[in-house]
Amino acid sequence: MLGDGVFTGAVLARPDEKGRLSLPAVLRNSVPGEGKSKSIYISRHESAPCLVGSGADRRSRLQTYIDELENVAARRSKAFNPEAASRRLFGGEMIPIDGSGRFVMPDVLWEMGGFEGELFLLGRGEFFEIWDLGKLLAIEGEEFEGAKEFAAAALRARDRVAARKGGKA
Repeated sequence: MLGDGVFTGAVLARPDEKGRLSLPAVLRNSVPGEGKSKSIYISRHESAPCLVGSGADRRSRLQTYIDELENVAARRSKAFNPEAASRRLFGGEMIPIDGSGRFVMPDVLWEMGGFEGELFLLGRGEFFEIWDLGKLLAIEGEEFEGAKEFAAAALRARDRVAARKGGKA
């Protein structure tokens, strides 16, 4: 099935014993590509303290974004350093995912994300965010309230399912 590149959904994730993460079907089904040829591009978020996952097309969208920032700065006679913007936004990696949605997050990206515990993945249309759950829940700012609400709901849903199964999440 060809993914449409529109990411929706909110899920919790933990690496398995081999250090692999599993991209849940709600997100995996949106990754462009067929079967074994699917890959995701993971990079840092433009402004939030999290990582971003997407299809390969995000790389060209990032370049377009930098070009637009440069044009806006020129129209306003403001200084703009496209090299600095490129260093800030690029640096991500294309990562293959297997048919079950498993992938290994490179150590550099793991560190860039500041991941220490459980992860929270939130679909955001053209991309999905990858958060350290504890850091997201502790962050201040109105712009993060929606993500925090989804994360809290994901935790409640997991607890409800665990209670139905007798405490096994």
